[in-house]
Amino acid sequence: MITDIYEQIEKLKSNDSISRQKKGFLFEQLVREIQPWDFKPPIVTTGISEQLDGVFNWDGKTFIIECKAKEKEIKRGDHDWEDFELKIRKRKGSVIGLYCCLYAINDSIYEAATDLNKEGVTTLIMADKFWFNLNIEKLEFGIILNYLITYARASFKPSQDDIKKIKDWHFNNDDIQRRINSVLIYESSTFLRRFKKENHSKLYVRREIDKNIYDYARQLKPSALKQKFKTKDIKGTEHTYEQKKEPPIQIFMLRDFSGAGKTFFSIEYAEHREFFLSYTKAANQKDIDNIPDILEKISPHFGVQELILLDKPILFFIDSLDEAIYSQNKHIEVRSAIEFVNGTLNSVGRKFDLSAFPFGLVFTIREDYWRAWESDFEGRRTINSKKVISSFNDKEFDTALSNYSNVYSFNIVNKIDKISKNVLSIPINLSIFSEANEYKGDIRISEIWEEHVLHSYFNRKKENVTKRNIPGITAGIFIKICTDIAFFVVKNKLNQIHKKDILSIVQSNYIVLEPLFEELILLLESESLLVFSSENRHLFRFKHNKFIEFLSSYYILYQLDRLQDFEILDIFSDSIFESGVASMFKIHDFIIFISKKEFPFLAEEVDNHYANSEKFMTRSLKRLRSDIATGEASGKRALNLILKKCSSKNPEITWDSFFVVVAKNNNPESHHVLTTFKNAWDSNFKSQNLWKLLPKMTINNLLVTSEVITRVISSNDVKVWEVFLGLILENNLREEFKEIWNEVDKDKILNQKMVDKDWDYNKNLIDIILNDKEFVKGIEFCT
Repeated sequence: MITDIYEQIEKLKSNDSISRQKKGFLFEQLVREIQPWDFKPPIVTTGISEQLDGVFNWDGKTFIIECKAKEKEIKRGDHDWEDFELKIRKRKGSVIGLYCCLYAINDSIYEAATDLNKEGVTTLIMADKFWFNLNIEKLEFGIILNYLITYARASFKPSQDDIKKIKDWHFNNDDIQRRINSVLIYESSTFLRRFKKENHSKLYVRREIDKNIYDYARQLKPSALKQKFKTKDIKGTEHTYEQKKEPPIQIFMLRDFSGAGKTFFSIEYAEHREFFLSYTKAANQKDIDNIPDILEKISPHFGVQELILLDKPILFFIDSLDEAIYSQNKHIEVRSAIEFVNGTLNSVGRKFDLSAFPFGLVFTIREDYWRAWESDFEGRRTINSKKVISSFNDKEFDTALSNYSNVYSFNIVNKIDKISKNVLSIPINLSIFSEANEYKGDIRISEIWEEHVLHSYFNRKKENVTKRNIPGITAGIFIKICTDIAFFVVKNKLNQIHKKDILSIVQSNYIVLEPLFEELILLLESESLLVFSSENRHLFRFKHNKFIEFLSSYYILYQLDRLQDFEILDIFSDSIFESGVASMFKIHDFIIFISKKEFPFLAEEVDNHYANSEKFMTRSLKRLRSDIATGEASGKRALNLILKKCSSKNPEITWDSFFVVVAKNNNPESHHVLTTFKNAWDSNFKSQNLWKLLPKMTINNLLVTSEVITRVISSNDVKVWEVFLGLILENNLREEFKEIWNEVDKDKILNQKMVDKDWDYNKNLIDIILNDKEFVKGIEFCT
């Protein structure tokens, strides 16, 4: 047995009865006998200028053996090493060198072998204590070679004398799984402490995104990445063949709106262990690019052999890139993480005949902040999952409602109307609604809007504060403090506030409450409005961004009520538009709702101010056009606000209003298109770009309406006529044009308007239309 040979090698070392020459010969022979091989056992070869103590092929690799049985310590520079180094170096990495010494060798030899490994010339050393430990552990030599090759290629180290470590690595998959679990759960711990709810598993709803993640993980499994395979021919002889594969996509990007449940999704995969292994961090945590440190805790070779044995990839979930938007260092860390995976990790994977390392990155980000990160991912192969979890579908909603009603002990007894269902199908709304109705048992609901959900939630908080009966902290004052904190966060452009800043707010506006400051902090925490950072107990954030938006709306109305100056609404709008923390569109809706509920004497004027504020409308429309360009719809309330502004004469506002209203995503109604068209045309009548309105009217089948015709006929713009007539021809509207032409003053148009040579082309088009001539398109009219 091979294990008997291990004992012979160990005994040979202490045998002083034989000559040094014979000891060397026997050592060479024994070393050759323990090697694994595919087709032929190791053989000795002698060439013109060199002798090889052994050459063999195993597992698709070629090995060269060099054996030394000298008691005198071999050092770098000695011919006993230099000759071997020359043999393997000249083969340029096509072989693996085994330098086997019966006795101890100088540290400089290990350094030389390390240098060779760094150059891609794989070199393994087995010397002295290695043979003693090998005899004790009795481990098959193929396992030894597998480990040492992995070890050398990943860490560049040429030896590992601790054979027990190799044995543990190979045999116990359960231990490997436990060891990796321990490493990954530690890495997820900060994120889980900060975000995971006690009843997470009872609330979570499996959705299409979960299937997408499993599909993503499936293509990263080591078995899917494998490029070398073994097969047997008809005689039972084993052969190895290679099948090159394209590297998989290793970046998954989940882009969706605030409140869609991206963090809830990331929590679900912070400790997944079945189909794949995973860990999660928030993007704003420290050192999210420390992937090498984490993987080296698994094993010195980044855990590749362990992952191959388990046939599982590791997925690293990085949650909420939007919360790290203003940190340039975070952009550097993200790029560093991606480059480490693409470079170092995948290089290690290829050394193990994989098309890539079994590791993937999963990022989540709010869709409205994607542009701030887009350049970091430009040119990188990425799976983009865009707006797939914004709301539950019917089946998911039924499951979600059942889960939440069971956990929060309420039951909706009446049929839920469509409006309410649409609102509650947004994950964050269902969560807040459930918290607001906790322990209420049977309840009836009717026509819920998002504003109703939050208003009900904060009314519940007011009730809780009243019940606590803390002297000086009334429900009203508590909400006012919350609004101050919310707008502080908006102004600082980050969902984060330090305890000392909360104290400063109290000292400035509620000085009598300073002695109760710690009780106030406890109240904010216990009511789940603020949550503290597990890394810094004095650093807080709002539990949901929706809280910032709703409370900021209150703040603005409190200030408006106090100052009675409606111009401050534009000042606040500027701060919110620039904050990146809150949506001004949401805040606008909340302000309108709250003013009608609690500030009725301000409501009408607030509504009119926003509708007539050119500053607010200009910024709103620019943002809406930007959203439309990414495929988003504007929403009913945004469109209603635009239509209120129909009387505006501001050219920029009317122009942008038209393009928002007519956007395909918004399913425009004809009368709204015509209204905004008239406003845009009439207020921009001197513009050289009026022709750009016409293709949109064509798309909506409104090109030959009186509103369009009268304006084109009165236009002295050559380009307007050219585009108009071209669209008539392209859309086969000749007959309609003829009817119009018969009703207009043709002589005035042809002999007074179209007198310059610039108009000749348009005259030709009119002639083609009226006389049913063939039209050969020579210019693109709709560009």
